[in-house]
Amino acid sequence: MSMGHSANYADVVTEDFINEILKEAGEPDLLKKFYEAFSNGGISGDDIYNGFSDLQKYRYEWLVDVFGRYTGLDLEIEYHDEEGGDRYDDINGIFWSVGGVYQYTEAGEKYKNQISRCLYVSYG
Repeated sequence: MSMGHSANYADVVTEDFINEILKEAGEPDLLKKFYEAFSNGGISGDDIYNGFSDLQKYRYEWLVDVFGRYTGLDLEIEYHDEEGGDRYDDINGIFWSVGGVYQYTEAGEKYKNQISRCLYVSYG
């Protein structure tokens, strides 16, 4: 099997923004509590790849639930391994992304079953 590249994108938000939303939602310490569930007070790429413990998962789900109910956006923690990326990548390491940001226009909604979003990488 041959090797190849794939394109990815993420709608990234900062931890400051997440904390601002959590504060407005009345849960100002949720992000801090989530990070405290890890032995060193922080999260690593291995934690994301290997899965969370019950406590970590509980705090993560609580955090994304509060954020989602308040904003209407889906929040997710992700990891990009900079070793497998490219020097032009905008993201390295752990980052927070949101989903539910875009919607179809009226015309796009009408034909959405005929439209596919395709991403590609090219060299030049």
